[in-house]
Amino acid sequence: HACLAQQGVFRVCLALTGFFTICAVGCRVSRAFHNALWSLKILLVFAPLVVGAMFVPAAFVEAFVWVARGGAAIFVVLQSIVIVDFAYAVNDWFVAQSNADSYSLQTDDDFFAKICACGGLDDALTTLLALSMVLFAGAAAGIVVLFVFYSACPVTQAFIAMTLVLCVAATATQLMFSDNGNLLTSAAVSAYATFVAYTAVSRIPNARCNPFLRSDDVAGIVIGLTLALVSLAWTTHSTSSAIADVLDSSDSMTRELVPRAADGDDDDGDPEAPSSGAIPPAPIECLDGGDTENTRFNIALVLCAMYLACQLTSWGTWTTGVDQSLSSPLAGAVASWMNISAQWAMFLIYFWTLLAPYFFPDRDFA
Repeated sequence: HACLAQQGVFRVCLALTGFFTICAVGCRVSRAFHNALWSLKILLVFAPLVVGAMFVPAAFVEAFVWVARGGAAIFVVLQSIVIVDFAYAVNDWFVAQSNADSYSLQTDDDFFAKICACGGLDDALTTLLALSMVLFAGAAAGIVVLFVFYSACPVTQAFIAMTLVLCVAATATQLMFSDNGNLLTSAAVSAYATFVAYTAVSRIPNARCNPFLRSDDVAGIVIGLTLALVSLAWTTHSTSSAIADVLDSSDSMTRELVPRAADGDDDDGDPEAPSSGAIPPAPIECLDGGDTENTRFNIALVLCAMYLACQLTSWGTWTTGVDQSLSSPLAGAVASWMNISAQWAMFLIYFWTLLAPYFFPDRDFA
């Protein structure tokens, strides 16, 4: 039953991967593809893919599971970038609110209001500090729990200890060397790193190292799905999301289906008047050069589908229903190293955001 359930999840994931890949290709071809004909897309593309995925040979699905694990690990890194981007945005919003409140108090005729505006924490900064402390407390509590339950093996001890060291190092770097860093972002990175460390140690296929090996990881599934939904919501909301920037490809590596006008060929006269530098009409009306932003977004959805499938199946480390034996110990070990490697990549990215302006002061990292 467990194997069939796992196969069912990855078959649906295979259909979603195919659907979002088709959407990415369609968006790359036409700007109108993303918003057009969704009823036909569901009926003629997505539904047949789901039905067809149920008849795909099991050997192909097992091979796709490894592809999904790799995509899920990439999504963990991209999700960390989104969390960093989101934490910076939240911090900037609270700081802007504080500055606005301080300015309004300074222009107030009330003598006591002017005194309050000279320093101290207002409501916005107090809320910001409280959020940071809650995230730091959650990270600290999580690391303590990991040491209590998952420290029986050298590998798990190393994973947890490195998480603690990296969290402290990131926060110290932000406080001492970075001018554009902030406490909330360090707290968010520490909390997310603790969750990724938990995901890594809870996939170790050794009952001595992982005392909860054969139990359902409900908490991990709920937290993982919640983080994925928040990441997608922020990516959708932000027009310059971090995922889109990471997946951005150079214009020199792709060719537009419609040639662009050369620089300096713009007509300064009537915009409707024909000119020698005007873009010729596309051979087919819908082939308008494509929508790069929605193409990248659909690629992110492909990776997200793989991540959700791995979260729902514990990255393939499920147990059989007969003797509760682990059906795929190699998958558990690989998933563990994938997650901890994604965590290290996240810390490298965060350290870069903190130290790059310090080492390269002449460059603009805004």
